[in-house]
Amino acid sequence: MTGTSNAAKATGPLAGVKILDLTHVLLGPLGTMICGDFGADIIKVESAEGDTLRATGIMRNPGMGAAFLQANRNKRSIVIDLKKPEGAAILRELIKDADIFVHSMRAAAVRRLGFSYDDVKAINPRLIYCAAIGFGTKGPHADRPAYDDIIQGEAGVIGAELALTGAPRFASSLIADKTVGLTVAYALMAALYAREKSGKGQAIEIPMFETMVQFSMMEHLAGMVFEPSQGPVGHMRIRGRRAFATRDGHVCILAYTDRHWRALFPVFGHPEFVADPRYVNAVERQKRMGELYDMIEKNVAQMSTEDCLAVMTKADIPCGKVNRIEDLIEEPHAKAVGLFQDIDHPSEGRIRNVRPAVEFSDTPAQLRTPAPRLGEHTRDVLREAGYADADVESLIAAGVVKAG
Repeated sequence: MTGTSNAAKATGPLAGVKILDLTHVLLGPLGTMICGDFGADIIKVESAEGDTLRATGIMRNPGMGAAFLQANRNKRSIVIDLKKPEGAAILRELIKDADIFVHSMRAAAVRRLGFSYDDVKAINPRLIYCAAIGFGTKGPHADRPAYDDIIQGEAGVIGAELALTGAPRFASSLIADKTVGLTVAYALMAALYAREKSGKGQAIEIPMFETMVQFSMMEHLAGMVFEPSQGPVGHMRIRGRRAFATRDGHVCILAYTDRHWRALFPVFGHPEFVADPRYVNAVERQKRMGELYDMIEKNVAQMSTEDCLAVMTKADIPCGKVNRIEDLIEEPHAKAVGLFQDIDHPSEGRIRNVRPAVEFSDTPAQLRTPAPRLGEHTRDVLREAGYADADVESLIAAGVVKAG
């Protein structure tokens, strides 16, 4: 595996792996960010306009939006005009010693640029080639564009909310982008392991629609797991599920096992429910989950958040406080483990990142470098690829590449 000046500083399990990242927005960048946290050298290949996520959300300076700063740490940015023959030639040169090539373009677009799997495999047979796309190439939707909103609708995420509440709401997070981004990360690592055994690269296709249907239907397929169907679709536990209002906030309580419920009933003044056949096991409780949640809600409303959590904890019933986003910065556990890290960015000043959550005993993940400015590392990457300084400056002058 190829090392570079950036990767040489890495301590994570992917140190020495070189990834060419042609993705944008959040899905692909999250997947490669994880690989970067784990030590890989991520070369982010951008157009002159840059990743569209750069221009999204709150920012101090143009092109450095808050979400971009989160999803693109531990990466180096090079700007290449791939529509110019000289630009395509640069990318082919970078491919020669790369371990992974990942993009989020539709098949027709990447073929026009000359970087299909067959094109890339001819340059580097050991390369792992990953296409993170909207819909699988074998289906009728293959050429459709896709974003998080579209896939939440198509894959049943909004449909589950519609069935539950009657309102077609999006999840309050970019759940499709981030779930598929995680899939990109684990798929790349699995392919690296396979290559260690076979010595050969391979193509990976990661479609958003199929990935999110698999994700959503894990519990929601329900009665339709069976043929013929044995009941309705939809996860029964979500019906009536809610956070509970206390006198001064909200809490989450999840009595999950028979033991939990046996402990909970006396706490809320119903010891007789312990032996009641209507509540004796999960099958019977599911039939009456709405009334059980109503019972919890009525009792919790009379308690403070602190008292409620203390009572639940003493009874060993899973519980937690509902934190606002802004509360998490000072949340005691998050502070104790150093989850939020403040770092100095060369153009953005002091910024906050959430550190890699995974803890490796021998090969620790790192937050090594902040998200790059557009084209910040163009010169460095080209020099590493063997381009002389004069040639680099000529390419910049011709508009083939751009240096930030």
